[in-house]
Amino acid sequence: MVEMNSSREHQCVQIKFMQVFGLKPPAIRAHLLRAHGGHALSVPTVYQWCKKFQSGKDDIKDDKRSGRPTKLTPEMLGNIQLILEQDKTMSLCEISLRAGLSVGTIHHALKDKLHLSKRPACWVAHHLSADQKACRKRISEELNDKLLDDFFLPCLVTCDES
Repeated sequence: MVEMNSSREHQCVQIKFMQVFGLKPPAIRAHLLRAHGGHALSVPTVYQWCKKFQSGKDDIKDDKRSGRPTKLTPEMLGNIQLILEQDKTMSLCEISLRAGLSVGTIHHALKDKLHLSKRPACWVAHHLSADQKACRKRISEELNDKLLDDFFLPCLVTCDES
């Protein structure tokens, strides 16, 4: 199998080309599967594009869809940050209600854009800074040194011994 671009637009061009030569959607889908493997467009999608091209559509770009924008604007991110500054213990639903955005959009903004993750009590930075990593390394080394000391282990209390 020759490696080729499996993008939606390239496959739409191929659908249009094969349709000009009289191929039907099942045959077109078979050719796409052979060329693109698991990245081939689904059967319903191939039928939809064939129908669009038969009705005279020439553009291979998807039509614009109505609805909320999927792009997070800097204003949206700033608003989410302000909401979190007021109370870091808020749930996704609470942030969603205050920001006027969907829970999925809030989750995407917090996780992927602001690099935060939810811990039991509050939202915290998802990645450690260089200083935090160095501090953890230093503490680990100190604990390791204490473990090697014969005096430390007998002093360690691991449960309620009363």
